[in-house]
Amino acid sequence: MIVDLATCIYHEQCPENDRGLRMAIIECVRLRMPAILEDESAWEEFSENKNVLRAFHVAQCEMGGGGGLVGGGGGGGVMMPPATPR
Repeated sequence: MIVDLATCIYHEQCPENDRGLRMAIIECVRLRMPAILEDESAWEEFSENKNVLRAFHVAQCEMGGGGGLVGGGGGGGVMMPPATPR
């Protein structure tokens, strides 16, 4: 159901000046992603909608502190694995 809402909100006829509704929907999609990945029809609808996919990825990049390509950073810091306990 959340994927259906995202599809409607990101339709070209829905106004972009929505007082934060689009970001709220993408946050709900992010929180429900494990369930979306398990539901074949939800995953199909999510993965076929380029507007929702783009919004999801932009939000992910912005959440990471701007280190991604969209956020304007250069790739963020180097991630190191934790030290092996002795």
